Formats: sequence, structure tokens, C-alpha cells
Amino acid sequence: MQNLILKNSTEEDRSPAISFLVESGECVLEGRSQMQNPFEFYEPLIEWVENYFTKFDKKTLKFILKLNYYNTGSSKMLIDLLEILQKNKDSGQNLLLFFPPNWSL
Repeated sequence: MQNLILKNSTEEDRSPAISFLVESGECVLEGRSQMQNPFEFYEPLIEWVENYFTKFDKKTLKFILKLNYYNTGSSKMLIDLLEILQKNKDSGQNLLLFFPPNWSL
């Protein structure tokens, strides 16, 4: 399993920076999420998280969500991602979630 790292996007696609690190088990999603096709962007992130929990049973995943803006399409994909995290937490996986103060979905 490899790290998943993407820098902040160009002004055209408006995707957030991604830093999903295997060794430390730290995932950071930061910036703006305002792309035209959020499914295309978020699907590999969801797959990475699912693979992480499959490969590293009981290893803690620290998920840090630092989005300062997200559009409607992105909110649907964020809910899907959070549901995957919740499902794994409910099944006994170790998960730490961090959100900025005053943040809501």
C-alpha cells in the first residue's frame, strides 16, 4: 500500500490537498473542495481508506478534516467517506477524527 499525496489543486478544478500516509496512519484533507466531479476525486480516497483498514487491522487511523469550504457535490462524497470511517470504527477499528473548531457537515 502506498501513500496518497496530492497538493492543492489549480484554480480550475478546486480540489483539496491530500496527505494519506501509510506508516503514520495519518490522513489529512485540507483546503477547498469545489470540483465539478467530486466522485472522480473522492473515490480513490474512499478506496484507500477501505484498503488501509483491510491491510492494517486494528492499527489506528488518524483522520484530520480541515476543509474551509466544500460544495454540495463534495458534501455527498464527504458523507460517504465519513460513513466508511464510522462503519470501520463500529467494527472495532481504531479511529481518531479531528475537525476544525466550529466545523459542520
